[in-house]
Amino acid sequence: MNKEKLALLTWIVLLAGLLISFFHRFAFGVVASDIGGALNLTGAAVSNLGAVYFYVYGFMQIPSGLLIDKIGPRRISALGMAGAGFGSLLFSFANNYFLAFSGRLLVGLGVSVIFLSILKVQSTWFPPRDFPRLTGITSAVGNLGAVLASAPFAIVVIALGWRSTFLVLALISWLIALGIYLLSRFPRPDSDSGKDTETAKSVWEGFLGVVKNPKTWPNFLTISGLMGSSMSLAGVWGVTYLMQVQDWSQDRASSYILLVLLGLLVGSPVYGTLGSRWGKVKPIINFGGGVATFIWILIVFFPGLPGWLWPFLYFGVGFFSIVFFLCFTNVTQVNPQRFSGIATSVINFGSFSFGAIITLIIGYMLDKRWEGELVEGFRLYPLSAYQEAFSIFIIFALVGFVASFFIVEKKEDIS
Repeated sequence: MNKEKLALLTWIVLLAGLLISFFHRFAFGVVASDIGGALNLTGAAVSNLGAVYFYVYGFMQIPSGLLIDKIGPRRISALGMAGAGFGSLLFSFANNYFLAFSGRLLVGLGVSVIFLSILKVQSTWFPPRDFPRLTGITSAVGNLGAVLASAPFAIVVIALGWRSTFLVLALISWLIALGIYLLSRFPRPDSDSGKDTETAKSVWEGFLGVVKNPKTWPNFLTISGLMGSSMSLAGVWGVTYLMQVQDWSQDRASSYILLVLLGLLVGSPVYGTLGSRWGKVKPIINFGGGVATFIWILIVFFPGLPGWLWPFLYFGVGFFSIVFFLCFTNVTQVNPQRFSGIATSVINFGSFSFGAIITLIIGYMLDKRWEGELVEGFRLYPLSAYQEAFSIFIIFALVGFVASFFIVEKKEDIS
């Protein structure tokens, strides 16, 4: 198999893993009330189950970047997808909080290497000019998994139950792991000398270089604020909020979260194409971050807006928030290419850490305002409690928007 075909095939198989990764990330939001009722959980406990994916994923970003640069993206991805399969299996059979938590933790641990592996392949196996466009496609595929995990998943859950669907996810994860493992037996397309990895010393020096680089940190704050807010809404609390406040059915509420995810899906290739054509990403991030922050304000504090406007707001918050993925383009440009895995891992760590923090804060704020009502075993919260808790979305989005103005565009090639 020639280098070009191997690079493309590897990228495609890894994209399949990313689709499953995003599916896991957002599927929990659809079944949150089901699991909360089945296991008799508080809002904080439900938040912990939803957030464990985020904080183990976030915690693993820097170690994952180091491992990817040290041993290569394919071998670590095969191992990660196998682990995610075991986590999904455990979650499907969970009959108590500990098993459910352990299953979610294993899933987050396993899939934490996939996205960074794809970015590593894109930055080292493909021409640099293609990076924004490829990242846009990558983001679109991932968000397709998120779309499938919303309203379509709600229909499947109603028909088959959430346990059966997570069992199927385990089988799919193992098949993808097998495919990546088989591809890992071929030599790397970017290695003519046979040297497949960096040394441990050089990887550590690369990590320190990325962390000490002041051009890294605006990307860190931008992606953390914009991505963290949208992930928490779509991945954990969005469906429950609409079911309780609007008194909507599970499938109808999921369809509105689907609009957020469709916005993420549509926006990805649009911004990726613009970034590749213009050769600049900062103005695009500034614009998208500003509009996303404004929409968050409308969603949280202006519930009396006309009903016809809400589908556009939910779609818009996804469409404009997804501009954060261009931070991956910038951070690989302002750091050495051979340490692109580390550079992307550092800012991705922030995004998932912030996502976990936002989710946990919301859960605890809602529990403080709980008035003792239950619906099918799950706590019912008033609108005022949700508005107070969801103000966190605005704060973090604003942080991301302001930070985007400190991003430094690439001036010259980094050696």
